[in-house]
Amino acid sequence: MRPFSLTNFWQNSSAKLGNVPLIDKVLSGVAALLAIALVMWVSQQFIDVTTAPLLVAPMGATAALLFAVPQGSLSQPWAVIGGHVISAFIGVTCANVIPDLLVAAAVSVGLAIAVMYMLECLHPPGGASALIAVIGGEQIQQLGYTFILTPILLNVLVMLAWALLINNVLPRRHYPNFLHRSEAKKNTCQQKEAPNIRNRLRAALSEVDTYIDTSEDDLARVFNLMLTGERRDRMGDVTCQEIMSTKFLTADYDSDLESVWLNMVDGHARTVTVVDSKQRVLGAITIGDFFRQIASGEGSVIERVKAFVKKTDGLTSDKVEYAGHLMTKNIATVQVDQHLVDLFPLFDLHGVVHIPVVDPRGKMVGLVTIKKLLAALHSDLMQIHPAT
Repeated sequence: MRPFSLTNFWQNSSAKLGNVPLIDKVLSGVAALLAIALVMWVSQQFIDVTTAPLLVAPMGATAALLFAVPQGSLSQPWAVIGGHVISAFIGVTCANVIPDLLVAAAVSVGLAIAVMYMLECLHPPGGASALIAVIGGEQIQQLGYTFILTPILLNVLVMLAWALLINNVLPRRHYPNFLHRSEAKKNTCQQKEAPNIRNRLRAALSEVDTYIDTSEDDLARVFNLMLTGERRDRMGDVTCQEIMSTKFLTADYDSDLESVWLNMVDGHARTVTVVDSKQRVLGAITIGDFFRQIASGEGSVIERVKAFVKKTDGLTSDKVEYAGHLMTKNIATVQVDQHLVDLFPLFDLHGVVHIPVVDPRGKMVGLVTIKKLLAALHSDLMQIHPAT
């Protein structure tokens, strides 16, 4: 039998415990522990120490949502604030107008759930806040509607403040959802969202007569990944290395524009990639970049191009002189072993016809074009549907 190793258990925990790593689950528990400690301390400023644990009970359920599933719809700020505050208000009102404790308790919870649902702030622990307002005992009932502000609202704000801090400090997390910014711009190889996916999701969800605690963004992301996987299966394991061209033009950052222009004309190229001394991609220059610089001026297009690319004599200049100054920075690149499926959204998103291919060290080793991609796609389609 293989001896138990805590290190191996920790490293393999994501496979055994779902797609969330064990470290994230442990941190969720620690964050909830500290949150409840804060809430207990706040509650004891307004409620007797013997009553505080009962009052904090709904916050324990809220902690599970805020720190275990912070991206869920039930965990968002309006759900947390509205769920607890509205439910507490309903609970206090039921306690005041319904003399029978059993009836008041039942009505408060049922009414709280219905109102939360209608106001789109469904938060399960809110039902407990409504119930405690009724059955919490004389000390809580004496607070009246003050119970809603202190300690309910105050406790909720403490929990949310802690959740905002923790869920935006820990890796792989963000909170709340509406403040999250997509990482697509940072990761140029991320799959672009399929056309009309939002409309299709909304139409599908309208046919499902139940509440789904998943944001539209997450559903769209999952659906997009599923489509990408299907495309990969259809096209097979074709990588950028198999279709890239190893003949391409490059320029140094300090290359003069005249040499760049002449190389493009001689090579019938539409793009020149600007690289550093280690052949790492810095940017790209296209024919369009030149023509944008000469959009206005006197003389023919050829005369204006010649005037623009000619190096200025002297120490000062009122125009762009070097490749590094004209190039577009932060261009999309792909890895040699990257699947062709990843190219489609990049060509569409960036509006380019060439994408540099780099090796694991970042060195440019090739160039993929729309023409090459379409040829590969056509070849794949012919294998699936051969001509008769």
